[in-house]
Amino acid sequence: MTLTKDDLQAISHLFDDKFESIDKRFESIDKRFESIDKRFESINGRLDIMELKIDRNARNLEKLQFEVKAFKISTQKSIHILQDEMETVIEILKQNEMLPQ
Repeated sequence: MTLTKDDLQAISHLFDDKFESIDKRFESIDKRFESIDKRFESINGRLDIMELKIDRNARNLEKLQFEVKAFKISTQKSIHILQDEMETVIEILKQNEMLPQ
């Protein structure tokens, strides 16, 4: 059994119709991927901004931790000085018999 030229053309036409349908589906898929790519670009932009803000907040937190530590040290030093001075005042009051015993 051999195929005639008309048979081959009919088969070719059927394949062309199928390929057109497949091409349309691929075009639709391409459009969807383009839309997804745009969304990912938007998400990437937002993530970049969030990373910058996180970095800035981390630096601010480190600065704040340093300032709190410095304040703590300064406060402890001031309290120690006040305690020494208070002990001196108490001792002077005792020596001058101005403090009840």
